[in-house]
Amino acid sequence: ARTLGARPGGWAFLTGTPDEIKQVTRGYGVFVKKTPRGDIDHTFLTSLIDRTGTLRVQYLGVKFDPDEMLQDLKSLVKEPRTP
Repeated sequence: ARTLGARPGGWAFLTGTPDEIKQVTRGYGVFVKKTPRGDIDHTFLTSLIDRTGTLRVQYLGVKFDPDEMLQDLKSLVKEPRTP
């Protein structure tokens, strides 16, 4: 990330072995491909995961409705905690 000039303070990067990364990307339905230049092309996806680790909502791209996401977040927060 730093090599490419990204400021890591506002980002979370997936790291791991190639097999671990493949498992995660498949699990979340993310397209990933290394370009001839060495860049990584991938699906831009924002996911909401509940307290139990269950994928609940996904927003594709960068132009999703922030109000919709806020409502989804509030709904998840209101759910009772499981013991």
